[in-house]
This record gives sequence, structure tokens and C-alpha cells, in this order.
Amino acid sequence: MGRTTISLLALLISGQVSAVGLGDLRGQPVLGEALRLEVTLIGADQQRIDASCFRLLPPAAGDDLPWLQKAAFAVRKAKDHILEIRSDLPLREPVMQMRIQLGCGHEISRDYILMASPARDLPRNTLAPTAS
Repeated sequence: MGRTTISLLALLISGQVSAVGLGDLRGQPVLGEALRLEVTLIGADQQRIDASCFRLLPPAAGDDLPWLQKAAFAVRKAKDHILEIRSDLPLREPVMQMRIQLGCGHEISRDYILMASPARDLPRNTLAPTAS
């Protein structure tokens, strides 16, 4: 056995090696509305992950699809650790790419495709009455 193999086995046995992953995207983007999405952080139960470790990158594929370039991140502890993705700008594209990178020693990324729903129409009966 080589020195590297012994070191890796020692880390595995000691429980010091753990991986964090980016789960599926939750939430439904709506055209004309601010973006509010969530991603479960897989395997983050025993780790301290800060929102500053996340950033948006250009997508890996060189497609002509637009991509999300600006968003704010927050990490929330619920049953699982949840990455909250927020953008105050209204969504203008029906289909967009989003690539999230987790740094801070984890160095993983995942690409997502956002497919926005049409803008919601206000019900007609919610119009304010006019003064006579």
C-alpha cells in the first residue's frame, strides 16, 4: 500500500471526509416577478456552510440561452440545510440557465434550467371601485 492510500483510508475511517451536494431546484419562477428558489444542500448536516461560499457562474454549456447573473444567497437550517436563491429583478426570460458554485473547500457546481410560468393575471373582481 502506498502512502497516499494509507492517508485516504485513515481519513475515511476517522469520518473526516464528507461530501456536500446541490440537490434539486424547488420553486416556480414566474415571468415579471422576482426570483425565489430553493436548493437542498445534500450532506450538509454536520458542516457549517455560509452563504458567502455560493456564487453564480456562466453555464458550462456554451448555449445561447440567457443565464442568471445576479442573485442573493442565504442558507437556512430546517429539516435539511436549504440554499435560498433570491433576485429582486423581475424575471424577463421564459427560459434561463443558472449555474451555482459552492466553494469554501467543497468546489462543486451544478447547472439548472429555469422554465418560467406566464405572469399571473389579477382576478377581475379585485379592481378597486371608482368614486362616483
